[in-house]
Amino acid sequence: MSISIASLRYVSQRGTWERETSRPTKSQQNQSKPRAKRCGTDWAGCRSALSKKNQNGKANMKLIEIIVSPGHDYWVAKGEPTQQHGTLSPPEVFCEARRGLVGDRYYHGKLDRKGQVTFMDQAVIDAIREKFELPTLAASLFRRNLIVTEANLAGLLGKRFQLQGVEFEGSQECQPCEWMDRVVAVGVKEFMQKDFRGGLRARVVSSGTLRVEDGNPA
Repeated sequence: MSISIASLRYVSQRGTWERETSRPTKSQQNQSKPRAKRCGTDWAGCRSALSKKNQNGKANMKLIEIIVSPGHDYWVAKGEPTQQHGTLSPPEVFCEARRGLVGDRYYHGKLDRKGQVTFMDQAVIDAIREKFELPTLAASLFRRNLIVTEANLAGLLGKRFQLQGVEFEGSQECQPCEWMDRVVAVGVKEFMQKDFRGGLRARVVSSGTLRVEDGNPA
């Protein structure tokens, strides 16, 4: 039996020639390597990836309450009574591009205005309830339209994002006014001025319907 010299290799330790076994190809080597997990236990890396996803327009927020009012209750013309319109908390609302929420006071305002709709984080409401010992405080007193969870509202300022397929653009921080001290408690205005707690004003970029999701409405 003849053996090609190309199929042999010299083993210097033993001073002999031995048949060379076939080596796995590069593709076979790659297939044998265990695949790395996407996140594994690197939770910081996972959060970083989710944060980047949010920055690219995919908001993970959850809508737990819708609040609309047909008129202004706090800022009214001189001589007119305040707090006359109240609020509604419908299970769904239609958002019209460039205008706002149908049925809300800002819907009939100037086209393309910055404050067509307002967002507020439920976590802020919960913090105010605890800090000021107001466990039954209604979210409607803040006069924000969309109460959400799992939201980094400050990170959405100046960016476009989607909620239930409706596209918005974060336009302005929603700073609290002196009415927060009047209708909620003294000190609430100052508390809400920090860390974007007042919420986010936004424009409606694309029309669509929003619906309240399962959660704990305020």
